[in-house]
Amino acid sequence: MRTLLIEDIADGRLVLAEWLKDKGFEVIEADSFASAKTTFQQEAECCEAVITDVLLPDGNGQDLAELVRPAGVPVLLCTGDANSLNGLHDQGLQYLSKPFRFEALAARLADICPHSDRLVKRMSR
Repeated sequence: MRTLLIEDIADGRLVLAEWLKDKGFEVIEADSFASAKTTFQQEAECCEAVITDVLLPDGNGQDLAELVRPAGVPVLLCTGDANSLNGLHDQGLQYLSKPFRFEALAARLADICPHSDRLVKRMSR
């Protein structure tokens, strides 16, 4: 599954990307709203999921979700800022609070992604 991962903190992005790759994902990494937007516009037809931090230095994950939504690509927003969670559920956005366990990430991805049966099998390895 080709996944766009947006996280501005390099260490966090590296850990998540490695875990996803370990589970068989093809990961495209971005460190900002601008780079994610450009990458998505270039890769939209191949992108099957987006995992993004809510608070980015040059924008936010909610705006990115709105950009991606018309393409039908599932988006998972992640944040460690409790204030950022306000309204996400009401807007129909899927989110995960940081810090999280990889099992929780796997469960949320399985919830939002098509072909989740294959995804669950892959992540339980």
